[in-house]
Amino acid sequence: MRTGFAWNSAAQVVLQSVDLVTSVVLARLLLPEQFGVIAVAAGFIGLSFVVGNLGMAAAVVQAGRLEEGDQDTAFTISTAVGLVLWLVLAASGPPMARFFGMPGLRAAMPVLALQMLLSGSAATGLALLRRRLLFGRLALIDTVAVVTNSVLSISLAVAGFGLWSLVWGPLLAGGVTLILAHALSGYVPRLRLTPGAVRRLAGFGGTLTAKNVFVHLSRHTDNWVVGRVLGANALGLYSRAFNYSTIPEMRLVPVLYGVLFPALSRMRDDTERFVEWFGKSTALAALVSTPVLLGLLALADDFTSALLGPQWLEMVPVFRVLCIAGLINALHKLGGAAIEASGKLRYDVVPQVVYAALVLVGSLAGARHGVEGVGVAIVAAAAALWLMKGVALRLAVGVPWRLYAGVAVPALVAGGLMCGVVRLVVGYVGPLSGLVGVQASWARLIAGTLVGVIVYPSLLAILAPAQLRMVTDQFAWLRGPERRSELMAADARVAEAGKP
Repeated sequence: MRTGFAWNSAAQVVLQSVDLVTSVVLARLLLPEQFGVIAVAAGFIGLSFVVGNLGMAAAVVQAGRLEEGDQDTAFTISTAVGLVLWLVLAASGPPMARFFGMPGLRAAMPVLALQMLLSGSAATGLALLRRRLLFGRLALIDTVAVVTNSVLSISLAVAGFGLWSLVWGPLLAGGVTLILAHALSGYVPRLRLTPGAVRRLAGFGGTLTAKNVFVHLSRHTDNWVVGRVLGANALGLYSRAFNYSTIPEMRLVPVLYGVLFPALSRMRDDTERFVEWFGKSTALAALVSTPVLLGLLALADDFTSALLGPQWLEMVPVFRVLCIAGLINALHKLGGAAIEASGKLRYDVVPQVVYAALVLVGSLAGARHGVEGVGVAIVAAAAALWLMKGVALRLAVGVPWRLYAGVAVPALVAGGLMCGVVRLVVGYVGPLSGLVGVQASWARLIAGTLVGVIVYPSLLAILAPAQLRMVTDQFAWLRGPERRSELMAADARVAEAGKP
């Protein structure tokens, strides 16, 4: 598991750097309403991704043993459903354009929806790599796909293609992922259905799909409400704020999720070890998510002014609110991996259904107060889901409340203190530097970031040195084989000491 996390961590350094640069460049080249159109389309396409392979990929990863025909059956079902969903989404472009008042959806949706076919065809190859714990190859695929998307999107935006720069980039990245997934997994696609394989895979996959439908609805219902009630410009502002506030949840924590799910699937019969690894992983999720989101909350105005430009400053109030929701959701995200690995998915369905309903009702009520009102509703819904997830983990795998809530406390305390120090320092930077406007924003952003980088780990070294070592060990793991051997020996000694 340590090797997988190290590979994923290294890849995410590259991916996050490329993503941040790409989002900043595109925000300066394109208009908020163009991002609003893509945000609406992404919601429907993402829902189709959830339904697209009917949970076949996760079922391949989670299965104790793959029988003959399982791989081909998973590929056939995933590809067939992807084809059907592409046709349905392509036909939905005109009615969606009328409903949301966004003409660009009419032409963009059929092209964007091709991602469904590509994703369905790639799902089995990617699943086999995860099952075999070949995280280095998965990291390579992700990196090549992200870089491909970024280069093409920016090139088209510079060339004046506007909205279409946000359409063709993801599509080409999907094609690259499909080719590499099969090449690196060694799986040769075959269209074949085996009745026994359908039965084995459909039970887990069907329940997971039902859960993930509500997960997806909860992530995009607020976008649809904002787009319908407040318009494309408001949605562009809201969706950008939402995307930055979910960087840890959607980019950093999935590094752990991708490793934890197959690893816990192998140890689900060892409850003590299962819970121990879940606790360690959740602590790591808190350690990496807290400084990012509380740092963004403290520096939201300067971050927006310096990196995105003055046309995006209206998003700052909702950006700050959504950073709180993003932190809450990042803290419990790994609970889904633990419940899925245990095979007891029924415990996770009800919390996701309730959360989706809270997001819908809260967004409709909050929209009367603008995007900030919607953001407050999302915070309330996230807090409710955190509580429900704790109950589900207790029932499904026996995770005690003391562990579920307690492992994040050091990171939250250190992050809160860091946030206060950063705000105090940046308040003096502008006047002392003599800079104004964007130059002052850059000065405050750089100074605040440097202060946070120093203060946060310093506080962790005092409050939770053992947790801080979990992070530093991962960087040490990447330094070379000698250090990896030392850490593996240390892990073995810890495991031996824990035996009765």
